[in-house]
Amino acid sequence: MVIKETGRKSMGNLRGRIWVDRKFTDYVRGHEEFNTALTSLLNKLKHGKEMKEECDETIEHIKSQAEHTERQIKEEFEKLHQFLRDEEEATITALREEEEQKKQRMKEKLKEINRHFSSLSHTIRDMEKMKKDNDISFIKVTNQSGFILCALNNLYRETQ
Repeated sequence: MVIKETGRKSMGNLRGRIWVDRKFTDYVRGHEEFNTALTSLLNKLKHGKEMKEECDETIEHIKSQAEHTERQIKEEFEKLHQFLRDEEEATITALREEEEQKKQRMKEKLKEINRHFSSLSHTIRDMEKMKKDNDISFIKVTNQSGFILCALNNLYRETQ
């Protein structure tokens, strides 16, 4: 009986050991799977952080590029505005110069017209005086054009 009991104890012990070994093996496998899963998650987390940093850097780069481009656009439009202001000023200056030249030409024509009016006025006065003095020897009749007033050479020389 002792042998059998020992045998039973050994068998029970062996079964217990196998059970413990299986449980330990399962535990070790579970622990290894856990560690593998944890390592995988940690790697994914690390990769995710790296991707986030890259995205943040890309966002900052895009923002920087947009600000730089905006500055360039504003500078170009300011140059364009300045060009247009300069062109406006030059065009208005040219217009004023042209206006002044035209006014000057018109003033000269007016002076010329006034000289002719003055000359005509003198001629008319002289003619009226001659008419009054009954000296009408300066009227000449033409065939088709009617009466043409012709001043005598003296009168013509006096008016010049």
